[in-house]
Amino acid sequence: MSYQLTLEKAGAKVLGTLFTGSYQGSWGSVVEYNGEKSLVTGAYGSCSYCDSFQSEFDYCYDEPIERDGKYYHDEDEITKEEYDEYYANLDKKYAEFGKNYLRNPMTKEMIETYLSKLKEDDWFNDEERELYTWALTFFQ
Repeated sequence: MSYQLTLEKAGAKVLGTLFTGSYQGSWGSVVEYNGEKSLVTGAYGSCSYCDSFQSEFDYCYDEPIERDGKYYHDEDEITKEEYDEYYANLDKKYAEFGKNYLRNPMTKEMIETYLSKLKEDDWFNDEERELYTWALTFFQ
């Protein structure tokens, strides 16, 4: 599960993704959405306190499973309908989460403008420069 999955559930085609940083940093995905190619970005972290995806979906590691034609949640047997409903609701939640990132996409021109304003001697811009320079390769 990932940010990219939520973008896909929201209707975007993810062409590529880059994470910059180590245990926390920025991520960007170049997507095709509503007939347009653009860059969407966000931040990630190493825990549910500093990572919005983890904060929103950490509970999903306790998902129902199918085993031998039967369905289980927490070792309790559930119906196929309950199993399907769980995943349908999860897909809706993924889509809503992903739509938040697709609200303000960056066009090629916006990426170029952003890069032009970064100062060369600002060490903290290195990861951003890496991400946005990488994203431009999808617009060639």
